[in-house]
Amino acid sequence: MALATNAIQPISASQTLDHRGTWVYAIAVSPDGATLVSGGYDGKLRWWNAQTGTLAHTVQGHGDAVASIAISQDGQTLVSGSWDNRIKVWSLETQQLLQTLKQGDDVKAIALSPDSQFLVSGGTGRRLHIWNLKTGKRIYHVKTDSWIQSVAFGPKENKIAFGDDSGRIEVWQLADRHPPIQIWALMGHEDSVRTIRFSPDGRTLATGSDDRTVKLWNVSQGKLLKAFAGHMDAVRAITFSPDGKILVSSSHDTTAKLWSAATGNILGTLPEHRQAIWTVAFSPNGKSIFTGSSDTTIKRWPTRLKN
Repeated sequence: MALATNAIQPISASQTLDHRGTWVYAIAVSPDGATLVSGGYDGKLRWWNAQTGTLAHTVQGHGDAVASIAISQDGQTLVSGSWDNRIKVWSLETQQLLQTLKQGDDVKAIALSPDSQFLVSGGTGRRLHIWNLKTGKRIYHVKTDSWIQSVAFGPKENKIAFGDDSGRIEVWQLADRHPPIQIWALMGHEDSVRTIRFSPDGRTLATGSDDRTVKLWNVSQGKLLKAFAGHMDAVRAITFSPDGKILVSSSHDTTAKLWSAATGNILGTLPEHRQAIWTVAFSPNGKSIFTGSSDTTIKRWPTRLKN
């Protein structure tokens, strides 16, 4: 990835996708970079050609808003979570519905294990749900005191993290055939933790909150490494670049910001959305960033910054 680290400047979108008049809450890019899938307020799932921006397929996936989407690392499976209390598992290639999981409350966030064996989900039921994706059975749950707003699966060792409405962050270890074990928990933010992601090497955890900050944590110890302040409103989504060097955060302030994960310096700003940016994703080759907004568009941004 060719990113200059001494530039602070706005970046122009190279492509704008019309999301047919509905807010965009979730996007995910396939591992081969060919397909972008989006979900939003109308409950539909949309398959796009990620290179041309052409809308290829639309499926009425849910009876309410789609809040979260995950694609398996083998590129075979798409999972969507919705306010209709359902999690649905799809074939990414054929758009065929494979199974439906009933969480029983609004699904706010979902994440897949790297081997696609497990799925974690959370929402308004104050429980972290852990599913065996092959059988569709819920195998464990963890009780919480607040709504779960964000979940993540680590890239190794089956570590799970979640953030809740109180600002609490917890990291758990999932062991095969045994209940999960809590590694650490703390009040990491002053408001809801809306987004949470592991770095590609699994050593660092990033969190974003309604308190307008992004924070980086040591996964093993729960130690705060850095706090990034720069957004003027709630942080809604974060993601790491594939090499882990760049962190992108999006906000209700209508911007997304690129940060150096090493220094915390702002490397660039994505300024062209007119309303809140709810979701952000890197292309697998690190050359593009996709953002989805309540201005009913998805924008594609080049990651090459000028000196």
